[in-house]
Formats: sequence, structure tokens, C-alpha cells
Amino acid sequence: MAKTPSLRRGQRLPENQRGKIGTELLRRYEQGRSVREICTETGYSIGRVRRLLQDAGVTFRARGGARPGRARKSSAGNAPAGKASAGKPPSGTAPAGKPPASKAPASKGEKAVQGGRSAS
Repeated sequence: MAKTPSLRRGQRLPENQRGKIGTELLRRYEQGRSVREICTETGYSIGRVRRLLQDAGVTFRARGGARPGRARKSSAGNAPAGKASAGKPPSGTAPAGKPPASKAPASKGEKAVQGGRSAS
């Protein structure tokens, strides 16, 4: 792996090095490293790494996308906690065979309560 020069924050890369470094970062990215991993390796900010990659002609992967060497997880049966899974109705719906609950009007012997006060 080629060494990248250490730079202070705000320090510019000499124009003759930008292309070489951008090509090296592009090689790492195409090998499957993430932008954050490249940042950690080089000590460069995310903005600097992204700019050098763009200048080198990168086609960015989708965020959180599959990487070479990683098996893709099947989505069937792996619903996160709190999410509806296959075969279950979304929350807030009535179970099958039961009508949704409704508010029944007050019977003749009961007073309707509105806003904490009796309506008379």
C-alpha cells in the first residue's frame, strides 16, 4: 500500500501529488474499503477523501452497500425488533376476524363526559 503524505487541517496538497494520491485512494476504495476506513488509514477528513476520490473519477457505492467478501444477509425472517414481520398485520389494525373497536355512545343512564367535565 502506497504511503499518503501527512497533512495538517486546511493544508493543501501540491497539484502534482493530487492525482497520485487520488488514484491510490481510488484503488483502496475499489478493493472494498469504505470512505471511513480510508479516512482512518490516511488521517484525512471525509471531505478530503471524497473530493480526492471524485477527482480520480470514482463511482460511489450506495451507503451501507455490500462489499466484496461479505455475504449478503437474507431479509426473510430477519425483521428488526419492533417491526412487522411477514404474516403479521401492521400495528394499529384489528386482528383477523374481529371488527375494529369503536366508541359506543353513552347509554341513557350515563352522562357523557367531555374534557373532564360533565355535559349536562
